[in-house]
Amino acid sequence: MRRCHANGNISGAGGPIVATQATATGTASGTFKLPDNTPAPKLGGQPEIGIPDLNPIDYCPGAEYRLLATGNVQTVATGVQVPAAAAGWTYNAGTLTWGLAGGGTAPGTYCATGNVAITGNSGSAAVPLRISILATGSISVAGTPYLVADHDDGILLLAAGDVSLAGNPAAGATSYQGMVYAGAQCVAAGNATMFGQLLCGNGSQPAGATELAAAHTVGGNFKITFDCSANVFNQRRVLYWYPRIGA
Repeated sequence: MRRCHANGNISGAGGPIVATQATATGTASGTFKLPDNTPAPKLGGQPEIGIPDLNPIDYCPGAEYRLLATGNVQTVATGVQVPAAAAGWTYNAGTLTWGLAGGGTAPGTYCATGNVAITGNSGSAAVPLRISILATGSISVAGTPYLVADHDDGILLLAAGDVSLAGNPAAGATSYQGMVYAGAQCVAAGNATMFGQLLCGNGSQPAGATELAAAHTVGGNFKITFDCSANVFNQRRVLYWYPRIGA
């Protein structure tokens, strides 16, 4: 990744590589490395970088599927609901958590009431699972994920709570393609690779969200290749303007 910044505290473990430095509005601790394997500068008490407050519900109108609080999965186009298992999911009503193991569900954009936990082998290096998750709680991904955004705005994962990313992809393969946003804290760990943006709002946990992290942490050999084109902030922009006489 280029520069690693957190609004709040940040901790590096395992020597994640940054191109320039690691910064935080609070404390910056742990170990970060430059590409030449020398220690990277860590700077705390730095100015905040503004991150818009994104609400998953605002993007749910474009979802093909809804993961409902009843434990049913609804196909938006038809209104038909089926039990979680029939759509490849599990649902734990006690923890308000939707589970997806092995990527055994239809591609598309899912609007989830509650938390989402993705495990196992989802997609492949050659054919990533095309999916987007918009969750009112937290989102965790582990195992060997190969995920690419389905949402038109390039959103891969958008959680009102925390986001935890991990993975062990094949050499040269990409684990995550798209924008990942956490309204609260982020964890990036393991040997996962990402092409896109990881944005962490550092807000408080919403009701019902599972706390996955008390602070932003980056560990292992997690790698991010920054991509400014595939995210919701760059989809619409003013190219130029001019006055119209008499308008």
